[in-house]
Amino acid sequence: EVLLTAAARAAPATLGPQLVSRLQAACAACPAGQARGLAAAAAGAARSPLPPPVLEREAAAAAVCVAAYDLHDAFPKLAVSGWVRTELLPDLIAFTAAQPASSSLPLDPAAPLARRAALALAAFVAALGRGDRAASYGPLADALSAPDAAVALAAAAALRTLVDDWGFEEADFVPVAPAVVKGLGRMLGAAV
Repeated sequence: EVLLTAAARAAPATLGPQLVSRLQAACAACPAGQARGLAAAAAGAARSPLPPPVLEREAAAAAVCVAAYDLHDAFPKLAVSGWVRTELLPDLIAFTAAQPASSSLPLDPAAPLARRAALALAAFVAALGRGDRAASYGPLADALSAPDAAVALAAAAALRTLVDDWGFEEADFVPVAPAVVKGLGRMLGAAV
């Protein structure tokens, strides 16, 4: 991360378009909400429970998130609102809506992308419009109750970032506030 941040500061005009291109290619190879299907199709063929397209998409999104602050001028190409609506929120919704009852995989293949979606919402908080913020609260509140602790913690961190930002509108958050309190209470109860 330190090396990527240094590179982003040294050559933003070069690195920004490359990161955006890599992310777009990774999203095309692993469409939103399809991680479980890709893993099921690759079951038995791979040594990892996560197929390469899932890993590549998570890595590309992680790189974009790490460099978000330094490369803000490159990200209009990314169309942050479009990324939120077509990739990030669908990943969170797919993860929380359909938890597998049982699986032979040691890791839910949708979990890394749901975690990354929450972290990306926090990384791009300054670029989120009011509609994107309001649409994010519900899926993040649902993710607080995820059985995967990394996803729940990422959702809590994202909610904190969204609420602490200048663009926070109380009226948009009020409808999900009870679910957030319930999810945070569940997390605290599970930690004790």
